[in-house]
Amino acid sequence: MLNQPAIKQFIFIGFSVILLLSAWTCKAKKQGAKPVKKKTFALVKNTPFNSKEYKTDTANFRTRGAGNNALLEDAKKLGLKNARSVMDTLQQTILKIAVVKYVNQTGIKDEQNFINTFDLTLKEVNDELLKNENVFAEKIVKESNNSYTYWAVMELSKHIVLDSIDKKQNGIGLAFDKVKFGKILNEEILELELKK
Repeated sequence: MLNQPAIKQFIFIGFSVILLLSAWTCKAKKQGAKPVKKKTFALVKNTPFNSKEYKTDTANFRTRGAGNNALLEDAKKLGLKNARSVMDTLQQTILKIAVVKYVNQTGIKDEQNFINTFDLTLKEVNDELLKNENVFAEKIVKESNNSYTYWAVMELSKHIVLDSIDKKQNGIGLAFDKVKFGKILNEEILELELKK
């Protein structure tokens, strides 16, 4: 068992070591290499196209994308590519949810086959429709570093999307009630708007 002076000496040595380490780390910070400058990103205070008229509604799918580059042409390509990618994701998400509800409400017998075929049809329709540049609105901003930021809002009419899906579905012999599906789709879009 340790005696009283040994315990005091142990505590004294422990505190001394802690103080020396603290002083050494503080000194190392002051004399060490220059701190690495972190890359900072400017927050856009007034992001364009935030109002309701630039968002998806029951008549149109709309998405926003931005691209930044030293060359305006490349910034525009990036912005359109990003908007197109978001459009594809948005459509697929909303339409897949709607088709599952459609299948459940209509009592289609081979549900999984219908959903799989619909997914393939949707991919084909999106690939065709998104080839076009359906720019609803655009804005170019010259940044302080002389680069350009290109903002674009892409738009696709819901009716064109539904017509394209209807033609392809009927072409492969699947029963598809465009009106009923359109109502379910509108419900999903309204639900999406409420979540925003």
